[in-house]
Amino acid sequence: MLINEIRRYREFQEKHSTHYRNKMEAAFKEKTDVSENSFDSDLNILPPPRRSVVSRHNLNRQRESTYRYATVLKVAVAVLFICSILRLVAYQRIEETNELPSRAILLWNSQMPARSPQNRWWTYSECGCVITTERNYSNRAFDAIVFNGDKKYTLDNLQTVQRQPRFIAVFAASRPLNRIAAPLKLTTVPLYNLTMTYRQDSDIIWTQYYFAIKYSRHRELNFSAPIENFLEIMPSLEATELRNKLNKKDRLAFHIINEVNENSKEQSNYLEEMRKHTTLDAYEDCDLSNGCDMYKFLLIFESTACPDYIPPQFYVALNNYVVPVIIGSINLGKLVPEGIYILGSQFASPRDLAEYLNGLEGYSEQYNNFFWWHLKYQLMPNNLPYCDLCRVLRGAQGLQISQRYHSDVGNEFRQWWTDYQCPPVSY
Repeated sequence: MLINEIRRYREFQEKHSTHYRNKMEAAFKEKTDVSENSFDSDLNILPPPRRSVVSRHNLNRQRESTYRYATVLKVAVAVLFICSILRLVAYQRIEETNELPSRAILLWNSQMPARSPQNRWWTYSECGCVITTERNYSNRAFDAIVFNGDKKYTLDNLQTVQRQPRFIAVFAASRPLNRIAAPLKLTTVPLYNLTMTYRQDSDIIWTQYYFAIKYSRHRELNFSAPIENFLEIMPSLEATELRNKLNKKDRLAFHIINEVNENSKEQSNYLEEMRKHTTLDAYEDCDLSNGCDMYKFLLIFESTACPDYIPPQFYVALNNYVVPVIIGSINLGKLVPEGIYILGSQFASPRDLAEYLNGLEGYSEQYNNFFWWHLKYQLMPNNLPYCDLCRVLRGAQGLQISQRYHSDVGNEFRQWWTDYQCPPVSY
């Protein structure tokens, strides 16, 4: 009996153990299948690993920037290397063959231009000329000799200088001709066959500055009429820049102290009368360092009324965005654009002029109209004045001018000089 009970208990236990084990295995298998199916479904839903659009763009930009900078650096190095080689080859060729620019000009009594190193073969080479003050330069004959009337000179030893058979003798002057020594007194032999002065009837017009149409470098002599409210049609960036320059002005007028001469007393009297009615300051010069660009007007006293002559202070004013006020009987005529300056001769007295300037101080648009020329023109510095002479020497005009030396050039220059008169100045 006991043995049978034990056997039945073991069978029952074994049966239930097997059932439980099978149940557990089935449950584990079911759970495993679900997990695997879920993981597979997740893999099907999720995209493969990749960079975001932003990170990929940044990486590409970094790669392109690095490549671009490297390329630019390589090109710059290559250009510098090529320029160095070309310059070295040209220099060696010059040294070996002693080759010089095709035309040579001697400055008889002037210093070398500021931008032209002394005694270098490439001086003014960009114009096709060599300029020098050495009278035996490179043992070659000169095509032209420039005599500067602004400084005293003599013709001593001129015959010892090598010259081309038909060389050009240039009479040059930038100062008013009534202030320089008469060149006709230096020689009775016909000499000058080319003029290079501020006069409009000169062969070459020589001024410190000149007007040119915007984005051009050629001298302009025909100007259009003034344009009112020009800032409205000027490109916005240029108009804003010009407005900012003009709006910052907080002082009325000043004048530059001139050298004492026979007209100093009249100038002093004029200024004294104006100061009774307005505020005037005085400076020895005008540049950005002394803040003269903060003024609206510059009073210019010119002691000569020579036709075609423009006082240097006129350009000083324009360069600093200041309106020139010319005191005297000088008439600029068609030398500069109209409506960009004020003539004191148009006012009956210094008081009237002072009141007019005071009145403009409160009307910005009317004052701004003095700068209309910025819309169409630009003021160009004449840094290389002898380039015009070089072009004459290298062109057909040079041959025509050189032939004057063998004709009645003496009478021609004498007439050019004597017919020009500078009337007296009145304030």
